[in-house]
Amino acid sequence: MLKGFKKYFSSKESQGIILIYHRILKPATDPQLLCVSPGNFAEQLKYLNDNFNVMSLDDMVAGVKEKKLPEKAVAITFDDGYVDNLEFAKPVLVKHNVPATVFVSTGYTGKNCEFWWDELEVLLLTNSSLPHALKLKIGGKDFEWKTGKPLIQGSPQWTVLDAENPTPNHFIYRELHKLLKPISYSERESLLESIAAQSGIKRQCREHYRPMTESEIMQLAEGGLVSIGAHTVTHPALSGLTKAEQQTEIMKSKLALERILGKNVDGFSYPYGSLNAFNKDSVEVVNALKFNYACANFQGKVANETNVFKLPRCLVRDWPAEEFAHHMKEFTL
Repeated sequence: MLKGFKKYFSSKESQGIILIYHRILKPATDPQLLCVSPGNFAEQLKYLNDNFNVMSLDDMVAGVKEKKLPEKAVAITFDDGYVDNLEFAKPVLVKHNVPATVFVSTGYTGKNCEFWWDELEVLLLTNSSLPHALKLKIGGKDFEWKTGKPLIQGSPQWTVLDAENPTPNHFIYRELHKLLKPISYSERESLLESIAAQSGIKRQCREHYRPMTESEIMQLAEGGLVSIGAHTVTHPALSGLTKAEQQTEIMKSKLALERILGKNVDGFSYPYGSLNAFNKDSVEVVNALKFNYACANFQGKVANETNVFKLPRCLVRDWPAEEFAHHMKEFTL
């Protein structure tokens, strides 16, 4: 065990940490910092097994509800439903015997497409056919941006956390990411199609960037080590929808997964998950639909008094073991 680690979990009341991952992959570029390499993921799981009480999210929630949360509890989760969760994450989870829960946005299931934030990267940061001026209408407003020459090989080290923009296209990427996030799925699809059309190219899907198919979701759940939870149909910011629209998104996701898996799905994760991405209507809908818990995406610890429909999670980056240990200290302070 890391020397001196115990003091970071010295509270009289037991507390737990839920970790959130998205992808297990080592891509050429990762502007949104969603990927953890298989090697680093393996190191992280070994570290957790050596220093924590790693358990399934279902068991952690049961501990919270019974006011019997064990000491140093940690649970692993994934959001969205990328195919690499099956190809690269599950083998590492099995090797280290670590349970995990994967929350799937079912509207993307089986589609030969990328999630919108990944496709936006391709269209703006590596697209050599962008028009001199990109013109879009978003939310009834006209936008126009002057584009620049892309870095054809991409900008491997660049992420949204960087202060500078290597090209004008990186600035546009940032702006469009903010503008596309709150709008509807149909409007977002229309805008991505418009960018591709203005560039004179066809939209394509990179193999390791696609969402899982139904059969792949079933394979992921085989053996019981990985549980599947709902993550809406189209991955909207729920707070921007009416209560009825939220109910449709959440319920249809749950029903689709129950049809695929042939069993009840009682775990949910709010898309994006920040405190402004869902609201009291979201919580009420999840509760009414008989989910057992719902995960958010704001940093915090789980305690016996935690609202199980607003579970905090700590975001994991592509950190080697030593750096991961440092961040785990921060998570447990």
